[in-house]
Amino acid sequence: MSRIFARSCLTVLVIIVAAFYLPQLYEQLFCVQVEKTHLFYSPVSKQFIYKEKIVGTVPEEVQQKSEEEINAVAYRTEKGEWLHRLEFERLLPFIYYKDMEVRGLLPVIIDGQSFSKKEIKAQRRVLELRAREMSRPQTKVYPLFVSAPQQARLVFPKDRFFSEADRVVFVNAVTGKEETTLSRNVTTLLKKNGFQFPVVKVFGNFTVLKPFDAGVFLLDSAGQLFHMQRREKAISVDALLLPQGLKVKYLRVAESRASLYCGIVVGESNNLYLLQKESYRLVPLSVTGYNPAIMDLKIIFNPLYVTAVFSDNKMIYAVAFNKELETVACFQHQMSRAEKTLSQQIYHMIFPFSLVLETKESSFVELSFRGGRYAPVGMLFSLFVYIFFIQLRHQTVNGYAFCLVFFFGIYGLLVLFCLGVSSVTALSSADRKMYNKK
Repeated sequence: MSRIFARSCLTVLVIIVAAFYLPQLYEQLFCVQVEKTHLFYSPVSKQFIYKEKIVGTVPEEVQQKSEEEINAVAYRTEKGEWLHRLEFERLLPFIYYKDMEVRGLLPVIIDGQSFSKKEIKAQRRVLELRAREMSRPQTKVYPLFVSAPQQARLVFPKDRFFSEADRVVFVNAVTGKEETTLSRNVTTLLKKNGFQFPVVKVFGNFTVLKPFDAGVFLLDSAGQLFHMQRREKAISVDALLLPQGLKVKYLRVAESRASLYCGIVVGESNNLYLLQKESYRLVPLSVTGYNPAIMDLKIIFNPLYVTAVFSDNKMIYAVAFNKELETVACFQHQMSRAEKTLSQQIYHMIFPFSLVLETKESSFVELSFRGGRYAPVGMLFSLFVYIFFIQLRHQTVNGYAFCLVFFFGIYGLLVLFCLGVSSVTALSSADRKMYNKK
């Protein structure tokens, strides 16, 4: 029986290892990784233009405008016009202002306004919110930085805080002992301002790699959002005025001196708001179709427009606003990376499933199980291969090996190859004799 158990363990081990590494090897050899389309609103042509890598056959127009003999990168307008790279950059002077400077095209004049390099740099900003960030587990212990320290850079404070059922607790980061007075004072301050414990979520940008600290934002059990900030000598707490009916799902904090806004707020209904830097007022963005669970969001600021770009793995959407955040234009496009290539279709056939350790934007490793879309085709083909070699060797089909290949496809074949057919079948004749003697 111990032999059977050992063989079973080896079978499971081979399948798990193969499910990890065989799909990765195939992707490295045959599948081209294509990044998402880069979509912008041009302040010059007043239309959306985009840059993407072409999957499949490269159109002749792209080849004619390409600067290289082999180039699958295309530049196109929302109306379908193909562009040369230099034309594309000329239509986006706020993005490629350094190239414009090299070519002697600065300052650039748009709608009668002149913009120098200094003015462009001062008003450029990008706020991003990745889909995976929404489901990232919170660490539960947080620093509360001094927002404007009397020094050139931020430093981590000596204490950290976390929440309990009815209070906030500050502990010394070195000794681990509670700062009793500080804990009591902050808890009292929160309750005085109407905070209802327990703390549901804590939002902040917990890094020193930023120009200043905007503080932390606490969501209480009643759905109210509070702003807590530490100055040199005191901690302040203020309740934010939320729009009617807004239930906060997530707040992405990102400080910058070059922007009027320091964060993105996502509501339970997937509505979007910008968080103002000084007043911490929420300004709505008129965006429809955004799903933060599966879409990456990018908000691009420049001296004339604000553009919200969001995309899943197939489609990309964009809404352009003027400086008053009034909608100017909308556009959607199916990305070239959504096209299914032959190598991808074969991938989904030959691998019944795959196991993937993913990190992406999160610091936490997650185990993902991916099923093959056309797995039955691959499993039937693996079964055909198994039967073919059995007949070629003039052997009889074994039931256990048959089921192994039928349910696990190429992984089952690998088990038979690594361990041998007799090693993964039912009891061998020697095992039966030994078992019968017992």
